[in-house]
Amino acid sequence: MTSRRTCYGTPGLARAQQLAAIALADTTRQERAEAALASCLGDPTQLTRFIDPMLCHGWAGLVSTVHRAAADARFHPIGAHLPALIDHLLHSLDMTEPAGGRPPGLIEGTAGIAAVLHSLATDSTASWEAALLLGRT
Repeated sequence: MTSRRTCYGTPGLARAQQLAAIALADTTRQERAEAALASCLGDPTQLTRFIDPMLCHGWAGLVSTVHRAAADARFHPIGAHLPALIDHLLHSLDMTEPAGGRPPGLIEGTAGIAAVLHSLATDSTASWEAALLLGRT
């Protein structure tokens, strides 16, 4: 069973609300969005739904979402969750290697995982993040 949580689960919805709040200068909405994301990140039940390393619906997507949300956060220390989430991402790479390797694509392949890891290592933003409504450019 593949997890379907980053894009339209709590992390994706919270990030979308956070971005909307920033655009509208609505601090109440931003605080609520950040609270929802922080609550999700502190809930082991929600985190068990992430089972693979992919950008689409997996640990890489969650890490990227949290990394960008943390950079914009004003009310909750969302970034404090990043070290543990990165550990989960790296561990999932070891545990879920499919036979024959991974496909090379961005959304469900090694390029997406590498792009997230590169963004973290360099603390940089990329146009693909804006295209997925994760970052602002």
